[in-house]
Amino acid sequence: MYTDPQKRVQLFREEIDRIPKTRPYNDERVPNYIWKFFEDEEEEVYRAINSYVTPDSEPERIPYLITSRLLKNIDDRTRLPEAQHKITLIFIINGQDFPVGASIEARLISAVEIALEVSGNTGRRDPREWEVRDSNGVLLEIDRSIEQLGLKNRSRLFLSLRVGAGGWLLR
Repeated sequence: MYTDPQKRVQLFREEIDRIPKTRPYNDERVPNYIWKFFEDEEEEVYRAINSYVTPDSEPERIPYLITSRLLKNIDDRTRLPEAQHKITLIFIINGQDFPVGASIEARLISAVEIALEVSGNTGRRDPREWEVRDSNGVLLEIDRSIEQLGLKNRSRLFLSLRVGAGGWLLR
């Protein structure tokens, strides 16, 4: 019985169906997201069940094994490959492009420091004396992560001295 994948799926399906679709919360009924999770991930449930089809399966461990495999499969599917954690930002400084590789978890200020270095900027190296704007002219907070700012690979960022940071004033 425990080696037949269809019977395992049916058994798990019956258990999921026992989970209430709503639950009480603050004197009202709200959606039960555990039930919704299993409904949304039905294909992954089936895959997890099939990964434990062996004649020597221990029936009492099967629910734990299936749940463990299910969560691992979902985690693997949603985890970004390491290569996708790195992007290239294009900094425009004095009209010239300077590509800088960066991790999406890094703060923007670290990419600004690199851009200033690769641009050969010998004057103002303090990144706080500079401002960064995206291609729409929106001023970006350099202390936020690249991911939080929603920057994508090959985003074009304009780096210029802040007003009052020692730039020239023409009259």
